[in-house]
Amino acid sequence: FTKVSAGHFALNPAAAQEGAAVVVIEGPKTPDERLSKGGKAGGNGANGANGNKENDSADPAQPKETSMVRAAKASVQKWEEKVAKAEQVAAEATEQVEKQSKERPKKVEVPPELIWNPALEEFTGDAYDRKAVVGHKKWVDQEKQRLAHEAEQYVKQHKQQFQKRKQASKQVLLKATADLAAAKEGLRKALKSLTRAQSLSLVKAGKAALAKQLTKDKDLQKELEKQRVLEERRQKKLEEKEKARLQREKEKEERLRMKEVEKLERKFPLEDHLLVVEINKLKEADLPVDLPADLPTVDAAVDPGFVQLCSISACLSTFGKMLGMQPVKFEDLVRAVKLPGQTLAGLYRDLLSILLLDGSQHPSGLRRIRRWVYAMTSEWGALVWPDVLARYILTKPNVDASVIAAAKALQEKEYQSVPWEDHAALLQFLLDDVVETRTVHEEIDKWQEERLEFVAQKREDKMEQRRKERSREEAAREKRRKAEEERREKKEAFEKLKAEMLEKGEDVSAMHMEV
Repeated sequence: FTKVSAGHFALNPAAAQEGAAVVVIEGPKTPDERLSKGGKAGGNGANGANGNKENDSADPAQPKETSMVRAAKASVQKWEEKVAKAEQVAAEATEQVEKQSKERPKKVEVPPELIWNPALEEFTGDAYDRKAVVGHKKWVDQEKQRLAHEAEQYVKQHKQQFQKRKQASKQVLLKATADLAAAKEGLRKALKSLTRAQSLSLVKAGKAALAKQLTKDKDLQKELEKQRVLEERRQKKLEEKEKARLQREKEKEERLRMKEVEKLERKFPLEDHLLVVEINKLKEADLPVDLPADLPTVDAAVDPGFVQLCSISACLSTFGKMLGMQPVKFEDLVRAVKLPGQTLAGLYRDLLSILLLDGSQHPSGLRRIRRWVYAMTSEWGALVWPDVLARYILTKPNVDASVIAAAKALQEKEYQSVPWEDHAALLQFLLDDVVETRTVHEEIDKWQEERLEFVAQKREDKMEQRRKERSREEAAREKRRKAEEERREKKEAFEKLKAEMLEKGEDVSAMHMEV
């Protein structure tokens, strides 16, 4: 075989030049070829799922390549390079381990300095000196033991070094194998991510059926289905958002139109002579004129009893909660006055209790008021309150005749039989006295103080806001002044430089002052 090009080999290339048949055997593709020719090969991962730009543009079913797909392709290429590198390292480690496994341990030669010299056993001293003879013998034994031990340690150390080299090679092989497995796992995940990215891009392009054909992984298909549902929801939300935007624009236009109408209607009502002027202007402009309708006429007078009940209801709503009374609606008050019962009796007793507790200013004196309070708080309170109420009114000076007549009627007959107009007069009189109590006066004073504090705080806030506005205006004026000075200085420097260049006879037509 002769290499024709990258990954291609041919038989007898000379025959190809003569026009004879050439058998081309395609070798394994490099990672770059797999990425660039993946669409033609039709394989898995980067080979089958990805095509080159020509194939992508030629195939209308393929969506535009997204950044996620490009990143996944780059990741696949990176992992393929790691797998190739890991396979090479694993092959080298395997070869080294096999070579060391076939190698037999060599015999370790002990160095001469660790071999015992027999000539040292001969004692050359005085043979009659027994102490010296024994000492020499002892030294010989110790030296033999030392040399034997060191020789043994030397041999053992060399054998351990040999075993350590073999063990280190095995560790390298294990690490290379683990790295290769990790690289293959990373490549598998990268290919899966690439398939997922391509499928998601197809789903986002509205081609969910084509996306499901790229993979048989059930989990990925479930994820694609979920992504399809999410994409549909997103599109629906976008449509709803667009509808809401159009609706807001429509409402804004309607508000602007209503503002124009209000601005036009704000001129009215006008005085009669001004209204005549406006109508004449509209007629001169040839605009339709709707003449104002006649004002309705009042045929009957307003019922004073109704006005009185409205006043009583307003007073109870204003001061009732402050005095510890239950709120009474207007319709309930009308029903209680026109159909007297327990509700009206309770209202009378509450108002009378408030007045008696604050009765230090009553002309009857404190002794009589204490008797009335005792009668009201006793077990007969539910029966004697009409008489106490009548006495309270009749003992006061400068009372209106209608109120005195109502109080006398309350003494002469049951309160259920008293006309509702008299009840309204009595309630109005009691509420007038309640407004004059110390509790109500203190509360009104408190409201007044709060109002004054609020007005003072509002005035201070306005003054503070004006100070801030003045400081901002002064800062803006100072900034404009400095900018103007800088521009003036630049202009003077430019004119000076231009004059100097003119004196030197240089061309200044191309000079421009920077603004």
